[in-house]
Amino acid sequence: MPRFSSVAPAMVYLADMIESQAGLSAGDALQDGLEFARQMSSGGVSSAELAAQDHPFATRHGSPKRDLLPINIQTGVFLAAWTVVLRGHGGQIINNAPHADDIVRGGPFVFARPIDIAVEEFVRVSYEHRIGQALARLAFT
Repeated sequence: MPRFSSVAPAMVYLADMIESQAGLSAGDALQDGLEFARQMSSGGVSSAELAAQDHPFATRHGSPKRDLLPINIQTGVFLAAWTVVLRGHGGQIINNAPHADDIVRGGPFVFARPIDIAVEEFVRVSYEHRIGQALARLAFT
């Protein structure tokens, strides 16, 4: 039976490796999420087309007349404003466009476009997949 003193360094090493892999997986998942946010902000329906469709996101219709995502490119400001803010072993994907809150939260005349929820879920799934793969690799090394 191994003595504790011979097992302790291996346990410390394993804990360090898990922490390292968690950080790497989080960073990779955030990059995946950033790409997804950009894809979901790259719709191709112009303002003129939306007007011709009687503004399908107007609340006066009672419900949206088109899928809420993707967000359509109009000026490109919203698309260009996605960024990752790293914090410790994690971070956050944010959109710094001046009108980002108006798009995400909606208002009295337009429906909310919950891209934030879609991006958060995408990052969660990506992280779970990446950390699962990393832990499986550690188990076999």
